Amino acid sequence: KSYVFYTKKEALEWTSKTIFPKVFKLRGGSGSLNVELIRNKYQAKRKINKAFGKGFPAFDRWNIVKEKISQLRREKNSENFIGLIKSTGRLFIPAKNRLLLPRQKGYAFFQDFIPDNTYDTRVVVIKNRAFAGRRYVRKNDFRASGSGIWGFDKELFDERCIKIAFETSEKLGSQVMAYDFIFDKDEPKIVEISYATCLGPYDKCIGHWDREMNWHPGKFKQQIWMIEDFIESIKKG
Repeated sequence: KSYVFYTKKEALEWTSKTIFPKVFKLRGGSGSLNVELIRNKYQAKRKINKAFGKGFPAFDRWNIVKEKISQLRREKNSENFIGLIKSTGRLFIPAKNRLLLPRQKGYAFFQDFIPDNTYDTRVVVIKNRAFAGRRYVRKNDFRASGSGIWGFDKELFDERCIKIAFETSEKLGSQVMAYDFIFDKDEPKIVEISYATCLGPYDKCIGHWDREMNWHPGKFKQQIWMIEDFIESIKKG
């Protein structure tokens, strides 16, 4: 369940009626950036005051550095080391394209916090095909996106998530969409959707589902599927 407010008054009134903790989010951000756990109404009020004040940068450069430090601690390799060096440099010399992005303000976005989830399930639907990855949460954290800890065995996935993803994409009329699922007790819930998704991790997928929920083992290139679907849409006019 999500709570979105477009006036400061309404948002502040809500903090006195709801139960914490809640998850605070901005409308954009990858790898769990711009996602925080709010433990009480006082923390919520600080976020709301900022949301309807100076707002939040679209990219919090310091949080990106902290995330890169976490990645390097988890997996010490040259790629993560270079990523940390680059993100540290961005503290002093920000990327010009990111400076063009407007500050996030004028709204407050919260979601219910569902405890005891040690992973989330990312399902990507490309027209009549779907594939999935399990992302495990960071140590001493509640967030899975961006952790870099993945699982791809077919047995890891509750096929209800795949079915819901297909059904939702059909209702949305989307060409490509990624869905993040967590579980409320035994019930899968969509916690986020995204029209943009990274490519790299899914090269490790060992198969995919079709819309009839048949499993097709084997490697694939999702980019090729997108091209094929695009060409097919042109043929159909």
